[in-house]
Amino acid sequence: MASMVAARNHQTAFVVMLGGPGLSGSEILCAQIRRVAPDFGVKKKTIAKHVELIRKATEILHDLPDERSAIAALNSLYDDYLHHTSAAERSALGKSGYATSETPAEFSAGMLLPWTKDFLLYDPRLDLSRVRCPILSLIGAQDAQVVAGPNQAAIQNALSEGGNCHYLLLKPPNLNHMLQKARSGSPAEYQEIAETMSPAVLNAISGWIMDLVLP
Repeated sequence: MASMVAARNHQTAFVVMLGGPGLSGSEILCAQIRRVAPDFGVKKKTIAKHVELIRKATEILHDLPDERSAIAALNSLYDDYLHHTSAAERSALGKSGYATSETPAEFSAGMLLPWTKDFLLYDPRLDLSRVRCPILSLIGAQDAQVVAGPNQAAIQNALSEGGNCHYLLLKPPNLNHMLQKARSGSPAEYQEIAETMSPAVLNAISGWIMDLVLP
C-alpha cells in the first residue's frame, strides 16, 4: 500500500516498506507455498500442482474480465485439479495453511473475491517505478511470506528504471516476515515468538528517517 500511495501522491516525504513485496501477488503466493509447505511435510509434486493451479487461475483472472466467462474457466480448471490430486494431498496443503476448496464453484467464488483478485493481479513494480521520494525497504532474511532476495531485487530494478536512486534495501539476518528473531521464518512460529519487532529494525528505521529530516 505504501508504494501505491506514494506513486499517486508526489507530496509523500518518504516510504518505509516492512516486508513489502516487489513481485506480483501471484508470484508472492507461489513462492510462499514453495517455502512454507515443505516444513509441514507437503511433497514437491503436491506443491507443484497447487502452484500451477494458482498460475493458471491468475491467467484466467487477467484474460477474462467478464465474470461469467471467468467463472466457467475457473470451474473447469478446478475440476481438472480435483481429478489430478488426492484428498490426502489437498489435506496436507490445508494443514500447511493453504486450504483448498471442496468444489469448483467454491474455488471460483473465492478467486473472484475483490481482495483475492486484486492481490493476485497487482504488480507493485509499476507503482514503484513511479515513486520519487526516498524509500527504505526491510525484508527479513528468514521471511517465508515475502522472500527477501527476489523481492528486493524487483524493488531495486523498479526504482532504478524509474530514475529513483534514493533508496536503501536491507535484509536483516535471522528475522521473519514480522521482523522478529526467528528460527525458520515459518508462519507457524509467529505465535511462539514474544518479540514484537527486532530493536535493530526499529533503530534502522528511526536512524534512516532522522538522516532524512535533520540537516
